[in-house]
Amino acid sequence: MQTTGLIKHQKARLKAKTWTHVHIGSGVELSRWEYFFRDDKLVLLDYAMLAKEAERNPQLIDALTDAADDDKGSLYSFLMRHPDKSLGARLGEDTRVLPQEVARSNEKKRKLRQCRLFTGSPKCYIPGTSVKGALRTAYLSHQIATDRNKKDWLPRSPQFTDKDNLRSLQTPIMRQFNDIGSRENKLFQHVIVRDTRRFGNNDIGIATVDIYAPPPNGKGRRDQHQSQQSKDDIYCEVILSEIPFEVQLILRKSELQESPIDSVEKLLDVADKFYRRVWEREKLARISHDRQNPRLKAFYNDPGFQPPDDHYLLRLGWGSGQHATSVLMDYREFYAQSLGTQADTPLRVGPSYNKPSGHRLKERQPYPFSAKCALANDNDDGDPNKGQPLGWVIVSKKVVIEDAS
Repeated sequence: MQTTGLIKHQKARLKAKTWTHVHIGSGVELSRWEYFFRDDKLVLLDYAMLAKEAERNPQLIDALTDAADDDKGSLYSFLMRHPDKSLGARLGEDTRVLPQEVARSNEKKRKLRQCRLFTGSPKCYIPGTSVKGALRTAYLSHQIATDRNKKDWLPRSPQFTDKDNLRSLQTPIMRQFNDIGSRENKLFQHVIVRDTRRFGNNDIGIATVDIYAPPPNGKGRRDQHQSQQSKDDIYCEVILSEIPFEVQLILRKSELQESPIDSVEKLLDVADKFYRRVWEREKLARISHDRQNPRLKAFYNDPGFQPPDDHYLLRLGWGSGQHATSVLMDYREFYAQSLGTQADTPLRVGPSYNKPSGHRLKERQPYPFSAKCALANDNDDGDPNKGQPLGWVIVSKKVVIEDAS
C-alpha cells in the first residue's frame, strides 16, 4: 500500500495541575434564586429536581414566585424560612466549596448576590481552546522576539496625535487574534488540544475575587477605601488550586516542518520561557509598586512560592491578563524601539486615576496590571489577608509522546 503522503501526527499526554485557582468563564451568571447554601457549601439549583418537587407539591412554584417579588430575597432565605427543612436536600446535589469567611457568616452569604459560572458548569472542564490560546500567545511572543520579519506578526504601528491618544491597541490586537488568516492562526490550525475531563464537586470552589481599587496616589481614608473595595467583590466558580488534570495535545508534524514548534516539547519550551518572563514581570510590579493589591504583594513576596523547575508554566483564563498584560508586553517593547516612552500611552491598561492635570488615560498603569485576586481564604487557617493571582497552571516535563500516522 502506498503510504507516502500520510499526515504524521505527534500526540502527547500531559500531566498538569492548577497551581492557583483558575476561572474560565461560561458567560453565565447565577442569580441569588439559582443557588443556596448547605453547611460550608454552595449548592446549585437543579431545575429537574425542582420540577419533580413541584409535581409533588404544586404550591411550591407559587410560593417561590411570591418570594421573588422581594428585591432583597434569595432562594437561601426562602429555604431558611420554609417549614420543610429538608426541602433543600431535594433541590440540588452539585456543591461548591465556599471560602471560609463566607461559609462562617450569614451576612457574607447574603452579600453573595451573583456568581459567575465556569465553562461547562455544573460539570466544569478546561476547554482545549483555552490551553491552545495560551500556547499561541507564547508562540506569537517568540516570533516577535526572534523573527527577522517581526513586523509581519504585529498590528500596524500607531500614529500619535491627540485624537489617537484616546485609543489603545486593543482593537487591532483583537482583530489580529480573531483573524483566521493571520500567520499564527494559520499555523495553529495544525495544533489540536482536547478538552479536559469533567471535574468533580470536590475540585470546584467559589472564589471571592477582589478587584483592588486604591485611592488616588495611595491617599484617602481607609474606611472609604474598604467600602469601595467591598462593592467590587465578585464571586465565581473556580477549579481550586492543586487539582490535577490531563491535557492531550496533537501536532500535525507534516505541516510544521519549517516551524520552531515542530514538536510538543519545543512548543511547551517556548510557552514556559514566555510565562516565566510574565511571572517575573508581574512579581516585580506587585512587590515594587505602592498601589498594588496587598494580598497579591504578599503572595509574590513569598520565597517559598516559585515556579518549579521540573514543570512547564502556563496561565489560563480570567485574570491571566492575556490582552491586558501578556500580549501587550511584547507589542509595547517593539514599539518602544522607535517611539520611546510614547509607546506607553496607547498601551497603558488597568484602572485610571483622576489627577488635576494631564489626560486621564496617561495616568493609567503600564503593563503588567492584572489586578484580579482570588482570595485564598478557603485554606486551613482562613486568613482573609491571604490571596493569590488567578490562572497559573503547571505541566509536568515528563511528557508521554505517541507518534502515529
